[in-house]
Amino acid sequence: MSIRTNNDLPDDRSFPMISLDKHSDTAALIGRLFFSSLFLLFGYGKLIGYAGAVSYMGSLGLPAPALFTVLATIIEIGGGLLVLVGYKTRLVSLGLAIYVLVSAFIGHSHLDDLNQFQHFMKNMAIVGGSLAFVAFGGGAYSLDARALLSRATSDGDVAPLQRKFPLVSAEHR
Repeated sequence: MSIRTNNDLPDDRSFPMISLDKHSDTAALIGRLFFSSLFLLFGYGKLIGYAGAVSYMGSLGLPAPALFTVLATIIEIGGGLLVLVGYKTRLVSLGLAIYVLVSAFIGHSHLDDLNQFQHFMKNMAIVGGSLAFVAFGGGAYSLDARALLSRATSDGDVAPLQRKFPLVSAEHR
């Protein structure tokens, strides 16, 4: 654990600052597991409770509720699986952010109802988490990183990759 001090505080006070950089790839993996589980569970729920999901979509006033249920199921299960394994994490996360944002406005638009407001804000938090994956990617324990490593080894230049992902060993040179 590397500890730095911050001497930029008034009155020359300092405090230890712990660098968490070495844990970012593990955090990205765990974050992907939690994030994708939401989509996988809700997508699976739509799949096994298809009639109820279609009925709910119809109650929201959506045209062709059966079509929207199928699309939602595909987006949730497909997007959840892709984020889980870290494939095209940034692009898929952007798509999921848009999907959740649109879903929030369709499904939780009665913001004067506390329950609807809480669900709406939960969706906004999910959008924020999704945008974090857009910004930072899936981490070293992802198929994205594996593909990047494969391209780097075929080019013969692994050094920049080792700076980004310290787990890349010297044997890949």
